[in-house]
Amino acid sequence: MKKSKLIRMQDIVMGTITMSSLFLLLNASGVYATGATDEVTVTIPESCSLTSTVTTAHTATVENGVYNDAIGETSISAFCNDSEGFSVYAIGYTNDEYGNNTMEPSTIAASNAITTGLATSGTTSNWAMKLTSASENFALTNDFGSFHVIPDSYTEVATYPSNTTSVSGVQVKSTYAVYASQTQPADSYTGKVKYTIVHPANAGAPALAMLDTGENVNKKMKSVAKNATVSSTYTSDTLIKSFQRSNTLPNDFVATTTNTISLTTSGIPIYIFFDNADDAGIMYYYARDNATIVANSTLSFLFQFMTNLTEVPGLADWNTGNVTSMGSMFSVASSLTDISGLANWDTAKVTDMNSMFAGAKITNVDALIPNKNNNPN
Repeated sequence: MKKSKLIRMQDIVMGTITMSSLFLLLNASGVYATGATDEVTVTIPESCSLTSTVTTAHTATVENGVYNDAIGETSISAFCNDSEGFSVYAIGYTNDEYGNNTMEPSTIAASNAITTGLATSGTTSNWAMKLTSASENFALTNDFGSFHVIPDSYTEVATYPSNTTSVSGVQVKSTYAVYASQTQPADSYTGKVKYTIVHPANAGAPALAMLDTGENVNKKMKSVAKNATVSSTYTSDTLIKSFQRSNTLPNDFVATTTNTISLTTSGIPIYIFFDNADDAGIMYYYARDNATIVANSTLSFLFQFMTNLTEVPGLADWNTGNVTSMGSMFSVASSLTDISGLANWDTAKVTDMNSMFAGAKITNVDALIPNKNNNPN
């Protein structure tokens, strides 16, 4: 009996599976593996938005000698996704020109524009703005709760306090007033106000990137390209082939008076640098925060005597509402063929285009046709 039992025990051994391991396999209630854990993290950055809804159109007929103090209403909604508070700023923006706080006539001479002011009678026509807070804690500043002149620089008009979570719908409402003097000529007049929201992380009023004169910028671009001082726009340059915008500065960039092409009063500086690697010939300009370049009233001579310049795509987003002079702007830019960067320029105030393209080889003039993209005729 003992021998028979020993034989049966040996028969149970199957390969490497012993009696003890077979017992474990038969009695296991399931099979388990080490667990895997995914951790998901997202960061939502601070952000703000400002939207407007016109509830009553800002249009009216104002008779001579009459004051109208209820011209339309717009609800301006502000929102930031944190509790740091924020401010709302306003600036006159007639003809898409920052700081222009007049109402411009549509058909008669610009000298008849209605200026901003608080007159309700007299010999001078005026227009003004008024705000009304429509949400708790949204406080008006600088007396904009009553009629106020249209600011010619960014001016704080309302604030929302910190430690108070803002929600969509925090609002201020705008309306406008116009007094038409007895002698104000008949016409349709239009003025604009631009509003913007400023978070505490961006302390102070929004800054503008204000360009220097075309003549000064011309000499500085040539100086940077040549790495030598150029004192005249009539100095020929064969190095610059393209004028473009850059979103970054070179790592080794050092700002100097030569490579700074903004006015000294500009809130945001504008810099230039030259890339001639592999004979690229690209003159770049840079302004932080993707700021709009506000062109100087005088752009004359900007690219004069840049004889190998072929394209100027970097001009596409400039604000040119202040420009009055473009004389000789591209004169003797004898290789220039592409001016598509000028397609959306506002030239309403330009009075001097003398010799603007003298000597250029432009093959496509669509950019010079007013409203080319919007007018099928």
